[in-house]
Amino acid sequence: MKTPHITPRRGGFTLIELMITTVILAILASLAIPRFQGMREKAGDAAALGVVSNMSKALESYFTVNYVFPADPDDLLEYGYSPSDGVTLTQYTLETVAGQPSVHFHLEHAASTNYFHHRWPATADPEKRPK
Repeated sequence: MKTPHITPRRGGFTLIELMITTVILAILASLAIPRFQGMREKAGDAAALGVVSNMSKALESYFTVNYVFPADPDDLLEYGYSPSDGVTLTQYTLETVAGQPSVHFHLEHAASTNYFHHRWPATADPEKRPK
């Protein structure tokens, strides 16, 4: 008796295997994406806070040398202030608080729904406020 000749299966996936793989990947993506949604905003807030710290140090350096605060924030560039991409200085005013000169400024990042309000010199940390 002659044995039947079985043709070997060609490589590749069946349609059902591809559909199951696609469904599994879609389920994994639906679980992972919500966990990372807020990361961009948190990164923007961190960048803005970094610029707040940088600006505070530059203000301190400027005041130490000149005994006044600069009327224009661009004067801080030679004292170590370096603006960051995406971070915008939206307010900068000179004030007097309790008889002491101070600077009031707001910084925000394009990727964030918040801005940071700060008075320098101050004992409190910058305040995070919604735009």
